[in-house]
Amino acid sequence: MAQWSLELTDSATVFIVVTIAVLFLLGLALEAVPIMIMLIPVLAPAAAAYRIDPHHLGLIIVMTVQTALLSPPVALSLYVVATVIRCPMREANREVWKFVAAVLAITLVTALWPAMPLVIPRLFGF
Repeated sequence: MAQWSLELTDSATVFIVVTIAVLFLLGLALEAVPIMIMLIPVLAPAAAAYRIDPHHLGLIIVMTVQTALLSPPVALSLYVVATVIRCPMREANREVWKFVAAVLAITLVTALWPAMPLVIPRLFGF
């Protein structure tokens, strides 16, 4: 996979954006754990070839897959939340999109600016 992805593009940014798109699309139909079990062994060596920090890749994977779990049609997390707060699923589907868009935007900013998640820990000397 690493060799194949390096043949497609030399850009780590393109690799991360394609990874986010694939994970989001898979997350619309599958649960998070199977996606991670199937793709992390494939994505980790490819990301290492692009010199992407493993912690950064893990953060991107978790953020993207969890966002996809909020998105219809499957929306496993959304079903749970709607049931707990006794909200009709139709209303929950209508209201969730602004949150999905916000989290995807944060995921893209995190992906394109790898130092961003470390700003606060660095302020405290970590």
